[in-house]
Amino acid sequence: MQRATGALGVFGHSYGGLIVLESLAHGDTPLAAASVYEPGVSINGSIPTAWIPRYRRFLAEGNPYAAFAHFIGSSPQAPAAARAAPQWYLRTILRLMPGFKERIEPYLEGNAVEHEVIAHHDGGLADFARISQPVQLPVGSRSPAFVRQTEMALDGVIPTSQVEVLGGLEHRAPLANHPRQLAEAITAWLIPETMAR
Repeated sequence: MQRATGALGVFGHSYGGLIVLESLAHGDTPLAAASVYEPGVSINGSIPTAWIPRYRRFLAEGNPYAAFAHFIGSSPQAPAAARAAPQWYLRTILRLMPGFKERIEPYLEGNAVEHEVIAHHDGGLADFARISQPVQLPVGSRSPAFVRQTEMALDGVIPTSQVEVLGGLEHRAPLANHPRQLAEAITAWLIPETMAR
């Protein structure tokens, strides 16, 4: 993709952010700079994955509602009220949710695969010290504390990183909540960094 576009900068979010960081740390890349919003980097199990076997069983049984409800109940990114809700209640809500079949169910298998990769890379924080490109680490002020702690840990390892806390944003900001605010922060940093190369 980079060869096709000639892009010098790249943006990654969550799992995509992990891919960007791993590529910069282990690949011979012509990229000049990167911005990664709350990358899916797990430090000593900070992103739980013990839910995956049961989640996969639900998928194998043809019960995507139970699988996603189980994931919500196990995810530190989910709202506290959703994590505390009974599983039968979450399953009912998901069955009634408009667009679940079209917007969520097709991505459930990928969700498991992504978290398996995240688990595989847990503990590899030191590898990111190899990154030589400038890396912006934007993080939402409304994201869970462990996400902000991960950003600070990355900032302490990546030699040329810069953390930027964005007020009012949370983990889904690039997808639904505040994409424009995030895009403005990213481009204001990324364009000058790539133009300088």
